[in-house]
Amino acid sequence: MKSSDSRPLFQLLGRDIDEKLHEVVLRVAELIGPAAPALLDRAGLARALSCSSKHVDRLRREGMPVVMLGDVPRFSLAEVLRWLRERSRTPELRVVRGAD
Repeated sequence: MKSSDSRPLFQLLGRDIDEKLHEVVLRVAELIGPAAPALLDRAGLARALSCSSKHVDRLRREGMPVVMLGDVPRFSLAEVLRWLRERSRTPELRVVRGAD
């Protein structure tokens, strides 16, 4: 094996390394799982936030960021989480019924 040889390492050392590397890549992909969608629907956002769909509607009425695809609302989880964090830093008075 010469240092000037420009063939890929797996060709220089044999197919075993290529096969093992492929197995590792597949296993890592399996462990990581599918990528999260860029935009979530109402039910998907509710699952991601561990809340009800009605609560998502309530947050939306309070100004939560939404992306409209035609008439269909979609939500960026990153933007929603940023909005929630910013909102929690801003103290505001709220009337809570039944807190007597």
